[in-house]
Amino acid sequence: MPSHYATVARAIERLSAPHGADDLDALAADAGMSPGHFQRVFTEWAGVSPKRFAQQLSLARARAALAEGASVLEATMRAGLSSPGRLHDLAVTYDALTPGELRRGAEGVDLRYGWAASPFGDALALVSPRGLCGLSFCDGDRDATLADATARWPRAGLTRDDASVAALCGEAVLDVRVAGRCGCTSGAAARG
Repeated sequence: MPSHYATVARAIERLSAPHGADDLDALAADAGMSPGHFQRVFTEWAGVSPKRFAQQLSLARARAALAEGASVLEATMRAGLSSPGRLHDLAVTYDALTPGELRRGAEGVDLRYGWAASPFGDALALVSPRGLCGLSFCDGDRDATLADATARWPRAGLTRDDASVAALCGEAVLDVRVAGRCGCTSGAAARG
C-alpha cells in the first residue's frame, strides 16, 4: 500500500489556508482519488474526517477572533462560515458553549471539573451545562494542567466534582482511544 502522507499533507494545507477549500469532491480530485477513498485515507492519516478537520479550523479561527473582541458576526466572517448560526452550532457541538459565552471568556457559566484515571494518565474533564467542554491529560503536575485547561475560559466559575465528571471523562477517553479523536483536548497538557 503506498504512503498517502504527502496527499494528506497537501489536503491539510488546502484546508488550513484562510477560507480554504473544504469541498470533499475538490480535495479528492486534487488527490486523484474518488471522494469515498479520499475520505477513508484522510481519516486514517489525520484521525478525523476532512469535514471535522475543517470545522475545527473554522472554530479555532472564530475563537481567536472572539478572544480579540470581534463580534459574533465578525468572528463568523473571519472563520469563513456562512452565518452566525453555523458558528453557534460548531461552538455548542465542540465547546459546549455559545459564541457569546466564548467571547466573554465564559463569564456567568459554571464549569464543573474532575479528575479520573485513564490509559493516558490522569485525565481532567471540564463540563458546562451543555456537556463536555474540555479534556486534558496530566503528565504529573495537576495544578499546571488545570491552569492550562481553564485558561480558555478565564471568567468561568469552577466547581470541583470528580464523581459526576468521571463518567463523562471515561466516555471521552474511550472515544479518543478508539477513534483517535477529541477536538477539545488541551494541546499543552495532552499526550498520547
